[in-house]
Amino acid sequence: MTSNLIDFCISAGLKHPQATIAMTAKRTEPTNGILVTEGRTTIPIAIPIDYSIVAASELGNISDRRTYLLLKGNDKVPKLLLKETGINSGFMILQYTSAALVSENKNLCFPASADSITTSLGQEDHVSMGSIGAVKFLKVIKNLEKILAIELLCSAQAFDFLKPLSSSNKVNAFHKYIRQKIDFCVKDKIFIDDIKHAINIIKSKKLVELTS
Repeated sequence: MTSNLIDFCISAGLKHPQATIAMTAKRTEPTNGILVTEGRTTIPIAIPIDYSIVAASELGNISDRRTYLLLKGNDKVPKLLLKETGINSGFMILQYTSAALVSENKNLCFPASADSITTSLGQEDHVSMGSIGAVKFLKVIKNLEKILAIELLCSAQAFDFLKPLSSSNKVNAFHKYIRQKIDFCVKDKIFIDDIKHAINIIKSKKLVELTS
């Protein structure tokens, strides 16, 4: 119940800018690929962008928490998601990376729209700083892609250790598709290619298709 509520709140936060544009813009026809509005200020867009940054950051925070818990292991899943961890650090460095990206996203959550400073002897209008917020939002989303990709790798690895137990047809298809792109890990390796493959899987929305 709590998870569903969190998902709903994050989804609502990410959709907020779209809804605000639809409600406040008198004209929203794209001109040369650029959305044009007739309002005198972009505050109606800048504030929801800041709100969406917080929502995306929180999604990454929750994802990293799940990754951390996967690495703790249990009676079937080994710690660090490797059977032999004597000289192998397993997926620990991946979670370090995820945690660092989550921390960076938190630092980017300060609302750009709260920071307008009068200049030019007071001749300038209030500035929404929406462009700064949009640039930060893009950075947070890029970080979020990597965080979710790391969770995807760790989840697939943990799932393999549960065999011969099986899951639902949709989850099994989900895992089978991942393994077509990314191999099971048996010892320490450089994960950069795996992360790139996982990001591509997420962007393709194939997993949404398989589980719908």
